[in-house]
Amino acid sequence: MSSPEHPRLRQLDRVPLERDGESLIVLCDPLELCEPVAVDAEFAPVLDLLAGERSLAQIRQTLIMRPGALSCSLEELEAFVADLSDAGLLDDDRFVARWREAHRDFLAAPTRAPHSAGRWFPAEAADFRAWAEARLGDPDERISDEAPTRALWTPAEPVDLAGASLADTLVELPPPGSLDAVVIFGAERQRGLLPFALTDKAFATPLGEVPPASGLIEALEAEVDWVLREQMRHRIGGAIELPCALLRWIYGEACPPILAVSCAASSLERGARDAENFFDALELATLRRRVLFWASGSLSHCGPAYGGDEAELEEQAELDTACIDAALRGAPDSYLRRATLQARARASGAATAYALLRMIDPELEAELCDYRREKAPGANPGAIGLVGMRWRPL
Repeated sequence: MSSPEHPRLRQLDRVPLERDGESLIVLCDPLELCEPVAVDAEFAPVLDLLAGERSLAQIRQTLIMRPGALSCSLEELEAFVADLSDAGLLDDDRFVARWREAHRDFLAAPTRAPHSAGRWFPAEAADFRAWAEARLGDPDERISDEAPTRALWTPAEPVDLAGASLADTLVELPPPGSLDAVVIFGAERQRGLLPFALTDKAFATPLGEVPPASGLIEALEAEVDWVLREQMRHRIGGAIELPCALLRWIYGEACPPILAVSCAASSLERGARDAENFFDALELATLRRRVLFWASGSLSHCGPAYGGDEAELEEQAELDTACIDAALRGAPDSYLRRATLQARARASGAATAYALLRMIDPELEAELCDYRREKAPGANPGAIGLVGMRWRPL
């Protein structure tokens, strides 16, 4: 945490915006603890200098030394930084108080409340069923006891984008009585202090709750004592919430319990001891359990819409193909090398696929069910690589 004398801006998303001829930067909180704030684009150099290393007087002096930079008094700079603190955008006591309140509320809640319902997929039960039946058909036809799917990879995107991939990939799923748990690796935008975070809460969906795999969670916590330490990372995001809603639609009241694993990009760092300990513990805990593994993360995000440049758009298809090839071959290290060659935005989805590839039985056969590129939402150029893959016995 920064000091009042040396303020530091939190890790925020910066979205450029033109409004009525005015150039703005919209500061968005990836934790969704604070409302977005629009600032004049001239303040971009100030935002860059709020790194906890300089006093406001030093920041002003640095601006003065830069030709053409923003000219403002120390009083104006103090007022600007005070407004950021009031909005919860600085790494200071004000933000910590917000975080602690949200953390306390999350831990006290009996279930993980819906976050993406109404945005990623219909929030009402009747609407969700209508959408699912229109796009996916009869839920019973998604289940098979003949060489059923044992692992799958689907995009972590709203159903308007991911619907086709879901329809092609959610096929021949195991009967509910043949499963002890579903392990869902979900992509997340937060980095986290730890590579993975579990939660022991049930997930609320439009069709009812999906229970946690309590025995599996306890087995993991016995081996890796930090797995529940950052469970508030499950408070937001649709990467696990959407699979839970789909599982509840397919299996109904017989829905198997889930192990929800939120995967931070830090889990991709080579030689990370915590990540390796987690993989070892998960392999041991699932050895004698009948488990369906599900990676919920998109193949790629690239271009200015995701903080990259337009050159990435030309490279995306080639890199996507290389990542898919590595996944089909069951080569996690090869996949990891290719997935992290491009934009930093790739990492959140890559963490889920890499975790899945680490856990898949090498005797299973991989099948590419769908691959497509979709335009990124919004005005800025960008593209999303969507993939659907599944693994089943030979």
